[in-house]
Amino acid sequence: MPRKTPMEALIALQTDRQAQYEKRRRDAGFTKSCVWVPTECVQQLKDMARDWCAKKEADDAADSP
Repeated sequence: MPRKTPMEALIALQTDRQAQYEKRRRDAGFTKSCVWVPTECVQQLKDMARDWCAKKEADDAADSP
């Protein structure tokens, strides 16, 4: 598949909902991470990540005027 020109990449970014969502999350101070964990720990990791995100969002909301 040929690479996109800078203009095509910009247009795709503007129209791609997932890319827009990911940009908002990055701008809010989040990052995506991929890690290997034991199968039995997957749910625990997801729960911890949700708690961390909720805490950051609550802290950010409390800091904004």
